[in-house]
Amino acid sequence: MRPLYLSIKGFGPYVKVELKEEIFKILNESKLFLISGEIGAGKTTLLDAILFALFGESSLNDRKPSDLISHFVKTKSNFIPEVQFKFFINGKTYLITRRPSLGNISESVSLWIEDRLFSTKKTEVAEKIKELIGLGPKQFKKVFLIPQGEYRNILLSPPKERRELLQIIFETYFFSLLEEFFKEKTKELERNLQNLESQEKIYYNLAQVSNFLELKNKLYQKEHQLGNLKNKINLIHSENQK
Repeated sequence: MRPLYLSIKGFGPYVKVELKEEIFKILNESKLFLISGEIGAGKTTLLDAILFALFGESSLNDRKPSDLISHFVKTKSNFIPEVQFKFFINGKTYLITRRPSLGNISESVSLWIEDRLFSTKKTEVAEKIKELIGLGPKQFKKVFLIPQGEYRNILLSPPKERRELLQIIFETYFFSLLEEFFKEKTKELERNLQNLESQEKIYYNLAQVSNFLELKNKLYQKEHQLGNLKNKINLIHSENQK
């Protein structure tokens, strides 16, 4: 996912701020960058705004999205807090706009794909975002938004959850799929082997032998007997002709 545009209205210390495509272009080209500033300047709010736009949640579990609303606008009845986030993924451009609940106004969201409205329903938007990014809000926070001192929590997560997160970080999911593929193929071959062994036992019982060597010797004897019988038949035919 490549960020293209971010607009924050009435969140944290921001009454209104825009990060335009020119800024994100510089960040994307730089690869590595630092967001710096005084405590309370709004560094985390930038990440909170992206998280809220995508999932309707904040980065901290004990903080609700309504807690992000700026104190400067809570008293202004005509000002509606809002986050717009535009990003590029899988060859398409997406724009998501989300507003938190405030007073009598309920939370609302809209998702646009290539300048066409996709949906204004929270469930449909949530499903589409998870389909695009491959992560839910909980995983997204653990992979991309690791608060100070919480990296230790990832290392201490349950093995299954930690493995999934590390697979996403290091992009090793393909190898997991490959491993599962070979596991299924191994199980399939084992089932086929069991079927063949069962058939082998049936054939041994029919031939009244206990192993392949006995079966081979018995077949040789039968072939020898069959050859003798053919010779006798030929003699009988000759006598009949005489």
